[in-house]
Amino acid sequence: MINILFLSFLSVLFHLFIGKIFSKYFNINNNNFYDLSLISLIGLVSLSFFALLINFFLPLSPTINTIFFIIIIIFSILTNQKILKNFISKKNILFICIATVSVFLLIVLSNTYRPDAGLYHFPYINILNENKIIL
Repeated sequence: MINILFLSFLSVLFHLFIGKIFSKYFNINNNNFYDLSLISLIGLVSLSFFALLINFFLPLSPTINTIFFIIIIIFSILTNQKILKNFISKKNILFICIATVSVFLLIVLSNTYRPDAGLYHFPYINILNENKIIL
């Protein structure tokens, strides 16, 4: 349970962090919770596109994904020094806590189609992760 809570926290934090990097191209002001959720959604979509792009050249393994995430974080910190200073605010921390608890409760309390999802989707996801996408 603690593992799920910690991973929920990390995923919300990472999506928000990546979304803040790409939200400057959309001129989104982060003055309320709606904008923070939109920034997090932008981070999720941009990470999905990057993963798809990488999957054309390399198979997605945990090692490749970790290297990819570390490169994104280092590149964003080196290019924008003010991002960490602007990232820590009372509103951002409250949003991260609320989103983490929401994601945690959605995962823990979900019981719809749980036994069948692994049977139907896991083999195909496993094939995508082990092999690169061939055109």
